[in-house]
Amino acid sequence: MRDRLRFRSRRVLAAAITLAVLGTVPACGGDGGTSTPGPDSTQAATAPDLGLAITPSAYPDPYTGAVDAAAQAPELALVLARGIAKAEKMSGDVKSPASDLAAQLTSLLATHVYAVGSAVSTVYQTDRKSKQSEAAWAAVEANSTALIKLVRSLGAEALGTGGRGGKGTSRLAPTADTPPPSAPPANPGEKGKKGKDESPSPRPTATEPPFDLDEYDFAKAWREHVGLLTDYALAARGQNESDQGTARRRLDGWASQAGQYFRAITEGRLSSYTVRTDLGDYLDAITEAIDGIASRDGESFVALREGADAMPEISQRLAGGLAAATDRKGSVTDAAAELRANLTATMTGHSYLTVMAFQVAVKAGSAGLVGTNYRRVQVSLDDNSKQIAELVKDLGGPFKEAEFLQGWRIHLRDLENYTRGLLDGDLAVRRTAADALNTYLGTVSKFLKNVTKGAVPAEAVEERLRAQLAAMIGAVDALEAAFRSN
Repeated sequence: MRDRLRFRSRRVLAAAITLAVLGTVPACGGDGGTSTPGPDSTQAATAPDLGLAITPSAYPDPYTGAVDAAAQAPELALVLARGIAKAEKMSGDVKSPASDLAAQLTSLLATHVYAVGSAVSTVYQTDRKSKQSEAAWAAVEANSTALIKLVRSLGAEALGTGGRGGKGTSRLAPTADTPPPSAPPANPGEKGKKGKDESPSPRPTATEPPFDLDEYDFAKAWREHVGLLTDYALAARGQNESDQGTARRRLDGWASQAGQYFRAITEGRLSSYTVRTDLGDYLDAITEAIDGIASRDGESFVALREGADAMPEISQRLAGGLAAATDRKGSVTDAAAELRANLTATMTGHSYLTVMAFQVAVKAGSAGLVGTNYRRVQVSLDDNSKQIAELVKDLGGPFKEAEFLQGWRIHLRDLENYTRGLLDGDLAVRRTAADALNTYLGTVSKFLKNVTKGAVPAEAVEERLRAQLAAMIGAVDALEAAFRSN
């Protein structure tokens, strides 16, 4: 199962690992969740009661809704991973501090890949200064703030609160160079070279170049890199190869400095070469995706999904070094930890790819739901569904896999029907779709309980899936308001 769940992009298969942009979801707490992992802690308001079987969450814009939908993935993944690991008698501790960190980084990394792709797509759909674009980039900024807080905290912990934290590891609240997000935030490298039981981030033996940690501002550098991605996207849309090349060279410089930064805060447990290589592969993936979106090529969505799917391996490498530097107990490479991280990435993809599919369709009304762009995203969404179904194949065999996949696809079609009713102004259609989705919650929860012989608790799965669906439906409602009601 572990090997089947380790998703690789084409770049991973060819050479190294594809790294994606980092995160929207704040740090996990002691229970391994996020600030918005499920119905007990989501920050979203409840939409007005329209008699729907699943009451949507209410969001000021669709991008806040999308990241909140993705933020449900870590807790859902944890519930599933605990049960599956128990049913399969997997080695390791799914809930160790090191596993918590790996899952947290996976959530941050995978979600941000989609957030950037969504923002770029919005700029192309509207305009750089449209209110929709501003909201989309505000979501990316919220991601950046969450990441900055996490990395600074880990760096300060690794070096000691009284040590040489520098600008890059300050525990202080955001200052002028780290502005707060305009909306509240709402998810590894390859194995060690010598054997699968070794840390993915061993101490390097080679001498690496000096780096002045006190002079490096991680927050400023991170935000500058996001700005450079924006520059690259605008140049790609205008087919300005010279400006694209300039932006990419500056991004490569950022990756080099970031590699040295992570080496410094982990005191050599992460090598600058390793991190720089991962960041370079990430830049390849994200710029490839931007190029595809700019040319209206459906492969762009494939590139986004593949980049996000590589995040468990990237997170494993980073978490290994950071966990060692901060004395977190447990392993990031045992079967249970890997399962949890992979599930986090997959369920994040389920949330975001679904919302992105409706994003590219909604401006054209219900006709957009049969359009080429929508169907292109659906291809990546269906690949994601097949990844989830692989779990069931390992647990119950190919017939159970087929049964699960059929039901999963039908529930996605119910979401499409809900969207169609919304765009057509047909409340009855929305209610029928919500009823079907509500029924499916009970069906799939019982299915997972049965296929794991009771190891996955049906009630917990239904609760988490309900929160995820409420967020996804709320994001769709916000899409309609943002693109059709003005």
